Amino acid sequence: MTATPSFSSTAFAKLLSALLARNAWALPRLADFVGRSATLSAGPVSVSFELAGSGGVIAIPAPELPDVHLSLPAGALSQLPQGGEALMRQARISGDAHFAESLGFVLRKLEWDAEEDLARVVGDPLAHRLHASALGVLGWLRRTALNGGENLREYLVEEARISPPRMELDDFGRDLAQLRDALARLEKRVDRLSPRTRT
Repeated sequence: MTATPSFSSTAFAKLLSALLARNAWALPRLADFVGRSATLSAGPVSVSFELAGSGGVIAIPAPELPDVHLSLPAGALSQLPQGGEALMRQARISGDAHFAESLGFVLRKLEWDAEEDLARVVGDPLAHRLHASALGVLGWLRRTALNGGENLREYLVEEARISPPRMELDDFGRDLAQLRDALARLEKRVDRLSPRTRT
């Protein structure tokens, strides 16, 4: 049975193809990489696509080893409305260096007016309200994720003591280094005091 692309990969491929069509400068940047695959993951969401000869992208099933893998922290998607530059600043990119550099550049510089796209479907007033609401929700999600992460860190360090505070780890590292140095000095003294065996 042949694997099929995920729904999220299909939706992302359509969106990226539309953006590439509107940003004509981007197509020449990617022309040398037709047939190459990429996977973009952000937290639990992962999309895979391949550059098509038509200048767009097509969704593909997740490859075991894509030519390029772009990995974003889960909270990074909340910065999508601020543009690709803000989003891609947090990306970790691995794989074919030349392809990765070109794809990363294109994704950083693509311009997307989400409100304008919504207006074509639902009209200007509703598009403005939906866009503003989406920005508000994304901002709230980002703040919630940051606060939740900080609260979890504080609980693990201060309450549950699962992870020691940074200061304790630094002190432990210094003590360990001093112990290692003292042991090395002791070994040298023992070597000097031990009688040499005659051959």
